[in-house]
Amino acid sequence: MTRTGPRIGYTLLALIVGLIVSGPATAQRNVDLELIMAVDVSGSVDSEEYALQMGGIADAFRDPSIQSAIEVASPRGIAVSVVLWSSSEWQFVAVDWGHILDANDAHAFANAVDAAPREYGGNTAIGSAIDFSIRHFAGNGFEGARRVIDVSGDGISNDGPDTAPARDRAVARGITINGLVIVENNLPARRFYRERVIGGPGAFVMDACGFADFGRVFKRKLLREISGPGLS
Repeated sequence: MTRTGPRIGYTLLALIVGLIVSGPATAQRNVDLELIMAVDVSGSVDSEEYALQMGGIADAFRDPSIQSAIEVASPRGIAVSVVLWSSSEWQFVAVDWGHILDANDAHAFANAVDAAPREYGGNTAIGSAIDFSIRHFAGNGFEGARRVIDVSGDGISNDGPDTAPARDRAVARGITINGLVIVENNLPARRFYRERVIGGPGAFVMDACGFADFGRVFKRKLLREISGPGLS
């Protein structure tokens, strides 16, 4: 007769010890900020304007002042991701979650933004973009002291769920929504972002005077988000 009992017992014991030593398989890393950059790629955004937005994001993370701000204000680093959005059924994770602690990490993230696939077209569904971004925080492997969705766009919603309730759903989960509105004399868009998009502790909106101004304003906004809501 073959005796298998002790061998099975030792195997189970080894598995239990291994689990105790290794800890939970889904342990999260603590960071000072989880940030989603949600970029408008709807039909009003042509290929050149798309490139100005993505190039502005990449350039910001290559900027020594941004890198220094991360190291000073966020000793545990920041977790960042880029989401592209247009119509109610179209949202796309262009750059998945990365952990930035220093200049090397920031440059690597910038390179990933440069390499992101080029996508654009469709209607403008900011509410859908917010709901998608809320879900994108789940299971990302990070636990942030603050969570922010950074919505940039050049117009008001014309598709998908109402934007203000989506904003409220994010705020109810402790998420702040900031805005960068690309106005070009588009006063309705400016008012829409202030009244129906931004929300949560320290929420704010900044205006870019056209897509060519996006990079400059995005850098200012990113610096403010990294440094926290106390920075004016």
